[in-house]
Amino acid sequence: MTRKLILPMLAGLVLTVACDPQSVEKAKREAALKAEAAKAAATQAVEVAKPYIEEGKAQAKALYQEGKEKARELGEKAKPYVQEAKIAATQAAEDLRTATTQAVKRGKELTTQAADKISKATSQAAGEVKEKLNSEGK
Repeated sequence: MTRKLILPMLAGLVLTVACDPQSVEKAKREAALKAEAAKAAATQAVEVAKPYIEEGKAQAKALYQEGKEKARELGEKAKPYVQEAKIAATQAAEDLRTATTQAVKRGKELTTQAADKISKATSQAAGEVKEKLNSEGK
């Protein structure tokens, strides 16, 4: 493991000792010039891309506004249908309430009629039984 650390350190030491100070300064200047050139190229690339970015932003904003307007228009177009649906639902509820009330009323009437018929039939049957008992008893 120590060999892995020592070898790169020795190589760096040899290179530093082997290079003269003038070539080190020259390499530094060249590196600085290359860094400045790279920075200038990056800045230029940003400047070249700016109009496209701005155009993209403008298009996105226009599409957003267009979509917003379309949604508003569709909402306005839907309002009459929503109102019609509300009216239809209210009418259907009223019709259902009326039909239910009538059905309950009719059910009461039929129950009362059935009770009356049962009461009549019971009274009649009781009368007939009473008559038979009286006629047999004589």
